[in-house]
Amino acid sequence: MRYCVIIPTYNNDKTLEGVITEVGRITKKIIVVNDGSTDKTSQILDQLDFLKIISYSGNKGKGYAIRKALIWQFLKDSIMQLQSIRMASTIRRILRFLSTGLKRNLAG
Repeated sequence: MRYCVIIPTYNNDKTLEGVITEVGRITKKIIVVNDGSTDKTSQILDQLDFLKIISYSGNKGKGYAIRKALIWQFLKDSIMQLQSIRMASTIRRILRFLSTGLKRNLAG
């Protein structure tokens, strides 16, 4: 079975490395979403090269962070499985929809 673990984080520089180490015993497929941390979280993440890191400024909350990671993973998996130009066109339409839908949902 394949696992991918999403770790949203906001100002957890004291505990983050331990959490990642423990999760790393289960899987190396880890997505860490730095939800606008202002402590040393970024420096810690920069030292761990096996992670997929998503960062942005400003704390937007755990739900936003998880959605960002899920969308990124979905799109990554979808793009890797492209088998035709028709599918590429479909993915582009999905990307446009997701990007406008996210903007609308997050703004309102």
